[in-house]
Parts: sequence; C-alpha cells; structure tokens
Amino acid sequence: MYTLSFPTPENLLEHFADAFDDTALAVTSLVNEDGVDQKTIAYFEDAPDRADVTARVALLSQTAGIPTPEISIEEVPQTDWLEHVYRGLHPLELGRFYIYGSHEKEIHPGDRIPLLIDAATAFGSGHHSTTAACLMMLSEYAEKNSPEKMLDLGCGAGTLAMGMAKLFNRKVIAT
Repeated sequence: MYTLSFPTPENLLEHFADAFDDTALAVTSLVNEDGVDQKTIAYFEDAPDRADVTARVALLSQTAGIPTPEISIEEVPQTDWLEHVYRGLHPLELGRFYIYGSHEKEIHPGDRIPLLIDAATAFGSGHHSTTAACLMMLSEYAEKNSPEKMLDLGCGAGTLAMGMAKLFNRKVIAT
C-alpha cells in the first residue's frame, strides 16, 4: 500500500480529495487542531504514477490560484495490526475482575475473577470507560445483592455477561 500526501489549504481540502476518487482506494483530509498543517492523503494499492498525481495537483492548484504544493509518495510498511494492538493492551483490575488477553504470558488474577477477552477482535474489553464503570458497579452491587435474572443487552465481547455469570454463578442472557 502507498500514500500520497500534500499540504492543502483548509478551504480546498474537499476539492483536492475529489481529484483522486477515481484512482485511490480511499482519500481523506487531515486538519490539525492548530489549523496550520492541513493535508490531503490518498491511499493506493500500488504506487501511484508520480507524473499523473503531480499533474492533477498542479492543475487543481493553478485553478485555485495557489502554488503547487510538494507531494510525497510513501510505501506503507506491512504491519501485523493485531500484534500492534495487543502490545498496547495490558491486563486490567476492575473491582473484583481481572481482564486479560490470550497474548499475556503471565496471569496474576490474585483474588479477582479472571475474564479472558481478546480485545482486538471484540468491543467490550474493559478498556473503555463504560465497560470499566459497569464492572466496578457490578463488584459493588454483588456485596449486598444476588439477582435471579440478568441480561447483557447489546453486548460486544460479552464481557459484562461473563462477569455477571462468574460473579453471581448464574446464567445470563446476552444478545
């Protein structure tokens, strides 16, 4: 995969992005918060023809009355995205729960309830604040309550359902 990128005035981002709709896999615009470094980025399966993209950018620049920006074409390195995501995900201790992925070599749940969740393939790993807050609330709730029926509606990975099932030792309906 290759990227084509070049600085673009903010008011012309869409104009320049449209120029590559017919050849690129995807085109996006990047606007930094400071509003200074805007650019157009196009993604190609194979290296784009430098003469063609230069001509397109030059023509659009001339039409817009701006200097032709310097373009950059770079090969995107092959990346194992699952491995990349796993490196950044560490085990969590949330209330009475210990959440970890199968990539973890050492597991130390202590007195916590272990939940194995491979977060790269599922939503609800506990790394998002809503899932974390629900697990913390369930831990507190379990100190004084023991529900008969439980539902995890709209579950992603089923983290809350698994947590409730292990915490209360009951069946949980999860959808």
